Amino acid sequence: MLFFGQTTEGQGSELAKRFLPSPLTHMVVTREGEGVVLDLAHDTFFGLSPVATAIWERLAQGQPPREIAHALCRRYRLEETQILSDLGPFLRTMEQHGLLEHCDEQQAQKQTQLVPDESVLRAVQARWADGRGTVYPAGTEQMRAWQNPELREAFTRLHQTDALLKQMGWHACLRALMTLPVHRTAGPDDPEVLRLASAVREAAEWEPFEAACLHQCCALAWMLRQRGVHVDVVLGVYTYPFSAHVWLESAGQPVQWRAGMGYAADRRRLEAMSILFHSGQRSLHDEEEGALAP
Repeated sequence: MLFFGQTTEGQGSELAKRFLPSPLTHMVVTREGEGVVLDLAHDTFFGLSPVATAIWERLAQGQPPREIAHALCRRYRLEETQILSDLGPFLRTMEQHGLLEHCDEQQAQKQTQLVPDESVLRAVQARWADGRGTVYPAGTEQMRAWQNPELREAFTRLHQTDALLKQMGWHACLRALMTLPVHRTAGPDDPEVLRLASAVREAAEWEPFEAACLHQCCALAWMLRQRGVHVDVVLGVYTYPFSAHVWLESAGQPVQWRAGMGYAADRRRLEAMSILFHSGQRSLHDEEEGALAP
């Protein structure tokens, strides 16, 4: 079975198509060689077997499914028909969940030629600082709570975080975010952290999209770093059973971990997670991304 938790019978025309990972996916590999595809749009994930991980990596390089099946039958000493019988349902399920997108040959070739573009980073940096043009939820104009400028700021930052992740991707956004200058660290009981985290949590309930741990932590990191507070975005995962979570750290200690985990959650739950990404360090599994710290 190529991925954990679901199976699908039948095989359609998927093998004749080309696919690329959605811009809002992030794939990391565990020490056991299995992959975890994080759906950044919905703060969910899929666990992949080693064979499925290899398929995903080749899809990301623009290879067509039939070519992938032919290559993997030699690598894993499997019958090509065996890989093909699983490949169609796998592609269909990933596409249905928005993790893979259909592309043409030209788009696939362009994907293999992508290089880091500093203009993209500059565009993200400019939009990190731009808080204009937000439309607040209907009816909030007369609500006393919405006169709080930090609640309005939190709503704006969540809205812009969602847009930036979709338009620019995970790494470009975090690279830009980490360039905001800071001058102090913070602890989990820091009054400013607690106050702004509360504003983000309340604003998240009004957003038209699901704003769980990823969106809340990125928005809060944006607000704190604009105030000169040093925070890093961290991604951790349990492998058995699969579970992923995003939290914030400052000076090596968690300062906000409750979003998406529950606001009574004990920070010791983080200790059982393997860290797969830390915005203040090199990505542990993505050598091609290079240094993410300023």
